Amino acid sequence: ASGKENSAQYLLVVLADGKPVRQITIKDGMVPLTQLKPATYTFRIIVDQNSNNEWDTGDLLARKQPEIVIPGTASVALKAKWEHTVAFEGKPNNEKKK
Repeated sequence: ASGKENSAQYLLVVLADGKPVRQITIKDGMVPLTQLKPATYTFRIIVDQNSNNEWDTGDLLARKQPEIVIPGTASVALKAKWEHTVAFEGKPNNEKKK
């Protein structure tokens, strides 16, 4: 593993109707989200390898892969005054198949 991989930060992106409504740097295992309006939300985690707080696409000419996105497994229909827990399991598989 390279030192670059260890310095990556993770970003949680919260989407409503496919549009980002909030982006939070993950500092530990739990990320509380408050004051979200009732709606159906989806989530994704971005492995922000260069810590610039955004998802970077790849560059074919420079042979650079896009940053890894870990999609949430389900959407959450959030209702007023309800509490939900969304879990992301596992780690992205960066290994190349032979």
